[in-house]
Amino acid sequence: VNDSAQPWSGELGMPTPEAGERWDPATGQMSTLTAGGKVGLSLAPYGAALLRYKSTSAPARRRVTGGPLPGLALRPTPAVRPTVSHGQYVQGELKAHEAVSNADAPLWKATGRLTKSQVDTFLFARFHYEGALDLSAADCLAVETWTPEGQKTPSQLLIILHEAGGGDFLVETGRSLAAPGRERSYLPWSRFHLAGWSKDADGVLDLKRVSDISVGWGGYLGAEGEQVSFSVAPPQAGAVGSGSGSSSL
Repeated sequence: VNDSAQPWSGELGMPTPEAGERWDPATGQMSTLTAGGKVGLSLAPYGAALLRYKSTSAPARRRVTGGPLPGLALRPTPAVRPTVSHGQYVQGELKAHEAVSNADAPLWKATGRLTKSQVDTFLFARFHYEGALDLSAADCLAVETWTPEGQKTPSQLLIILHEAGGGDFLVETGRSLAAPGRERSYLPWSRFHLAGWSKDADGVLDLKRVSDISVGWGGYLGAEGEQVSFSVAPPQAGAVGSGSGSSSL
């Protein structure tokens, strides 16, 4: 089923090498599908197709491996030094967090001090990639963060992906800035949506052209003098499956 107002075309892998049938539910017409396990399909806006086979093959079972999520392989994005962006009423600072960093995973501490009460404030650590990243082979983004003890800011961390030449795509992590300690957030691409302030030609994130990954907070109406901080490791791309699922970065 194509549930969008735009036509769709692509290739489907079917769980059988046999020839099959394609039925058009709008007209009742049937056409024959060639054998081989792959079907080229074009669907009109809100169109559908029924594919029918006499038998199917049982899917191969993948070996489950250890890790935070079974079968999920994480690969780092290219090493870049992030910069800080912040609102008018925020004094922002970004520096290496030596206490918990190591050579393989540098950690960056972003701190913002509010200079006015009850105004919209934001602060982000921005990882910029020259030439853009191709994340199309990955299934999700993994971001590891730390927050300090005693912080009472109720806002949650946000992540923004910027498409080179396009818009900003936002996701809410559900990770509260008031919850102390370390946490890794796994964010599938389906959760990212075009930010309300942004414009994009087709409104769809092009995973082959990600130029920036920003981690931070926004829309917070805090008190003058309040300090909000978090630390973040370089983002990682996650792919389900064995070594074949790595992303092209």
